[in-house]
Amino acid sequence: MGNIFEGISNKNKRKLLKTLGADTLHYKKDTSVIRLFKDDNIINFIVKGNVKVVLNTINGNQIITEDLSDGDVFSSTINYIDENETDAIVTEDTEIISMNQKDIIDFKDNSKSYYNIFIKNLFIIMTKKISERNERIQILTKKTIRYRLLEYFEIMRKKNNSLNIYLPYNYIDLAAYIAVDRSAMSRELSNLKDEGFINIKGKKITILYK
Repeated sequence: MGNIFEGISNKNKRKLLKTLGADTLHYKKDTSVIRLFKDDNIINFIVKGNVKVVLNTINGNQIITEDLSDGDVFSSTINYIDENETDAIVTEDTEIISMNQKDIIDFKDNSKSYYNIFIKNLFIIMTKKISERNERIQILTKKTIRYRLLEYFEIMRKKNNSLNIYLPYNYIDLAAYIAVDRSAMSRELSNLKDEGFINIKGKKITILYK
């Protein structure tokens, strides 16, 4: 996603975090961090690791509503969470920095160059998140599994400027991301391959249609 501290020296980063009263948190794989999404005053930055926000549907399926990794920012105001149906799980050992949003806004000396860089980086990351969310909405508006897959492939093709797409997910997570049944998605992938739309080799998808 990006680095909220890009362009800031380690010395100034330590100053910034100290002034903000930031907490550095470490979580082991498979730990729930849903509490970090519930405090309206806190914004969280993933230094390293992965957090999946999962919606548990009434029919027992899971839908990945957010797949957060290195550089991602999240909070209760950025990410919509239904506390009764949603969980957030760390999928690998993860380091997260938590900061109070009020302390960011009311920074004691906002004339400092490193603070301005920090705010610029935060804005860039937030802009990227909005773009990614819009991409997903674009996918989910498609009515069939086939068209959701094709829309996803097209977005990835444009983003990478290549007909070769390397999936960032395994197939279970891809099905959850596009909000479809995994078995049904696997059948549709096979159909697309048999019909000459794509070629599949592991996580590599080659687009054959124009």
